[in-house]
Amino acid sequence: MIERLADDGGVLASTHTLLTRAADIADRHAISVHDAAYAAASDQGGHRLVSCDERDLVSKGLASLPADLQA
Repeated sequence: MIERLADDGGVLASTHTLLTRAADIADRHAISVHDAAYAAASDQGGHRLVSCDERDLVSKGLASLPADLQA
C-alpha cells in the first residue's frame, strides 16, 4: 500500500503538446478545453478515459462508462 501512495500515479505535466492536443480535441468535438484535457492526457498516457460524462465525453467516443468496463 505504501508503494502505491508513493507512486505519482502517472502524473503528466501540462506541456505545450498536451495543451495543443486538448485545444484540438475541444474544437473538433465542441467540448470544453477542461474536458478535452482529460481526453488528451489519457491518450498521451496510453490509458482509457473512464467518465460518467455521457454528453461531452462518452457520446463522442472520448471516454467509456464505468459500467462498460465491467465484465
